[in-house]
Amino acid sequence: MFRFLIYILTSCLLIISCTHSQKKESVVAIESTDSSGPKDDWFPPAELALFDSVPTADRNISAEANSLEKDFAKVKTPDELEVLIANIEKNYKAVAEVERVLAAELLLLKPFRAYNTMLNQNSIGMLGTDFLTLATGMDTSAWKKNSVINSYLNDSVEKSKRKTISPNDVQYHLEKEFISRVNLASQIVYDLKQGTYKTECTFSCSSNKTVTPLVALKNLSLISAKLGYQAAYKYSDLFGIRKTADSKTVIEGSSKAGPNIVTFNNSDFEIRSAMKDYFSLLSIGRESKKWLKYSYEWYKMYIAVSIRLDSTQTKLSNAFLGNHQIAFKGKVVLVNLAALFDNPNPDLKNFMPTKFDDKKRPLEWDVDSYKAIFPNLRSNEEVAFHVSALADYFPGGLPFPLNIALNTATMIKAKK
Repeated sequence: MFRFLIYILTSCLLIISCTHSQKKESVVAIESTDSSGPKDDWFPPAELALFDSVPTADRNISAEANSLEKDFAKVKTPDELEVLIANIEKNYKAVAEVERVLAAELLLLKPFRAYNTMLNQNSIGMLGTDFLTLATGMDTSAWKKNSVINSYLNDSVEKSKRKTISPNDVQYHLEKEFISRVNLASQIVYDLKQGTYKTECTFSCSSNKTVTPLVALKNLSLISAKLGYQAAYKYSDLFGIRKTADSKTVIEGSSKAGPNIVTFNNSDFEIRSAMKDYFSLLSIGRESKKWLKYSYEWYKMYIAVSIRLDSTQTKLSNAFLGNHQIAFKGKVVLVNLAALFDNPNPDLKNFMPTKFDDKKRPLEWDVDSYKAIFPNLRSNEEVAFHVSALADYFPGGLPFPLNIALNTATMIKAKK
C-alpha cells in the first residue's frame, strides 16, 4: 500500500512538472528593480526521496527541558532574545536535535523584528504578528501569547534603537532576509530524522508543543511558496498608502495616523481609490520569472507533503495543471492556476473593481483579466462567485498580495 501511494505521488508530481514546463513562458517585464531573484545556492524543494527517508512514526520526548528550551525560558526582554538568536546562529550544531525545530523558529524571528519595527510604527498600523499572518499565512497565535516574542516583533524604534527600514527597502529586505531565513529553516527541518520535536508552534504543533518533520516541512514549504509569489511583484508603496478619511480607531502602539489601506477592514472602493495613482504598485518585477518558478516549486513540495499527510488531499495534485474543473457550492468552475505563474498579469491592480455603486460596493471588473484564470467566465455577474471558488481551492490560501487584489471579503455580484 505504501509503495502504491509513493507511485501515485510520483506520477502526480511528474505530470505537474511536465505540464508546467511545457507551457509557454511569457512574463511581461516592467520597470527594473533591485531584485536579483533567488540565489542558486539556496535550499531547493526536496525530491520525492523525502517520503522514503522521513518516517511518520513518532518517538517520546523527555519531559526534562534541554539547554535551548531552558535558555529560551529565561529570556525576559527583546534584546535578550536577540542575543539568544545570535548564539543559536553561531552554535547551531550544539543544539540538541530534539530542539532543532524550536531553534529554526527562533532563527526565523530575526528579520521579522526589523521588518515589523518599520511597518508597525511608521507605516502599516498593524501589530507585527497580524502582518505576518497577512503576508506569509503563518499561524502566529503562539507568538501573540508569548509576551517576549510579541514585544520583539512590535518593539518601537526608540526602544530597540534599530535602524528604521524605509518602505522603499521592503522588497530588498523580503528577498535578502525573509526568504533566505525560511530556506535555512527548511533545510534544518528536512535534515531531521524520525521523531517529534519541540516547537514554539509557528510550524503547527500538538497540545504538548511538539511537531513532526513532515508537518513542519509542509508549513515551511507553503511559507516559501507565498514569499516567492510575493517577491515577483512590487508592493513597497503599499505600506505608504493610508486612508484619507479620519479613523475613529487607533491601534495601540501604532502611529497616530489611521490604519494602513491593506487592512481588510477597508472596502474595495477605498483600496482601489488609494492605489490607482501608483503605477508601479503591484506591478510585476524584473525578476518575476525566477521568483514565480521558485514559488511554483515550493507549492509543488507543499502539495506533495500535504498528500503524504492526508490522502484525501490528492485533488491538489492537479492544482497547477492548467484548466481544471473544481466543485464549489454545488457548481463546477473551470480554473487555471498555472496562468498566475506561466503568464502572470503585469499588474495585479487589473483584478480590482473598475466601477462601484452609490454605496461604494464593487459592480464591475476587468473581465478579460479574469478570463486568464477563469476561461469560462462570461460576465461581471460571475466574478465574485469565481473568485470565492478560487480562494477556497487555492493550495494554502491566496498568496499576498494577490489576496489584496482579489478582496473576497467585500465582493458582491454585479447588478444586471
